[in-house]
This record gives sequence, C-alpha cells and structure tokens, in this order.
Amino acid sequence: MKVPIQLNKRLSKSIAIGEGVLGLLTHLLVGLIGSNGGDAVFILGLMVWSWLPYLIGIFLAVVLRNPIIALCGIIPPLILDATNVYAVFIAPTSSTAALGLLWMPLWNLTIAGPIGIVIGLAISRIWLSLNRI
Repeated sequence: MKVPIQLNKRLSKSIAIGEGVLGLLTHLLVGLIGSNGGDAVFILGLMVWSWLPYLIGIFLAVVLRNPIIALCGIIPPLILDATNVYAVFIAPTSSTAALGLLWMPLWNLTIAGPIGIVIGLAISRIWLSLNRI
C-alpha cells in the first residue's frame, strides 16, 4: 500500500529548527530573567549545559537527509523542559525544585533525546517502507 502523503523535508527541517530555537530561547530566558543575578559564569555554564540537546537537534536537522529524526529528537526534551520550568518557576512544590534545572539537561541528553531519535528512526523506516511498495 503506497502512502499518498509525501514527506515535506523542508517543512520538517524548519519545524525541527524552530523547536530547537524555542528550547534555546526558553533557557536563555531562564538564565537571564530567572537567575536573580548570581554568578555569571555559573549561569552561562548552566545555559550552555541546557542548550546541548537543542544544539544537537538543530545540527541533526541541518545535517541529516531526513529531518523527522531530529524533529522527534527535540520534542521530548522540549516537553520535559517546559514541565521543569513550570515546576521551578510557576508552581514550585518544594525548596529543592530548582535542582531540576541542573539535572534536566542530563536526562534530556541521555534519555529523552535518544528516545525521541529512536522514535524518529522508526517513523522514518516505516514511512520509507510504506512508500517503496
């Protein structure tokens, strides 16, 4: 069965880059507005640490021929970071909620991003196999 819908790679690449930029801007705002001063070197290091999953996703979107992989790899870190920002700045439930800002990039790099990339690879392979028949 041939799938009648064609994958628009340019649109997928644009969406993946847009998601990555959204993640970068989120952490830029957290670093600039949510930091209350603090040590500039630490805040810069935290921003760069938090940016890594999004920079990797943007890189993959630009380099790979199939940007669906990068698009799917950026979605889970974006969701986790959004919930973390909510838990830390909007509705904190404990005094240690801010520790999520230190640990979430690790989970994004080691668990959420790779799971999204694997899902993107699976979607790509299924899509290609449906279009070859």
